[in-house]
Amino acid sequence: VNGDAATLSMDLFVDDYTDGLSTPDSGILAGPPMPAFVRIEAIVALLDIDRQLHAPPPVRFLWGSLRFDAVLEKVGRKITMFHSTGIPARATLSVTFREYRPLSKQLDRPRRESSDKTKRRPITASENIWTIADREYGDVRGWRQIAAASGVDDPRDLVPGDWVKVPAVEDEDAFAAPR
Repeated sequence: VNGDAATLSMDLFVDDYTDGLSTPDSGILAGPPMPAFVRIEAIVALLDIDRQLHAPPPVRFLWGSLRFDAVLEKVGRKITMFHSTGIPARATLSVTFREYRPLSKQLDRPRRESSDKTKRRPITASENIWTIADREYGDVRGWRQIAAASGVDDPRDLVPGDWVKVPAVEDEDAFAAPR
């Protein structure tokens, strides 16, 4: 998530005593109530690691014009009422979502950095240390400075997903051909 992800926190009130009272005019979906414990467990399940993603599943939170793509980061549960059978009937869930941006979107909107400061850049399937040097410095010969700053001995060992440091260039003639 590249360190600068936004968060969204809120309390969700889950109550299966009042759900059957909702009507289409109230703006709440009418229909048979879904038991509170089913909704609680469905929300908590969003913390589980997806086997294919190796991370919690991304979710989209929509509220009016707010659209927030995120992963559920934490859930606190406070059960405040139970049915006579002992099953939760009412609860407040304190949830925190952390912004989710796939790598492609992170590359479209990189972290804000000054051109005279060291930067971090990911290696992607379509890039390597030489193309990053060309894009950042306007000269592929800058790859040596990137490799040195990143502790890379052999740039061919870099694979997509690795990150490299792109140091600031103090000397404008740093890449000039030797005479």
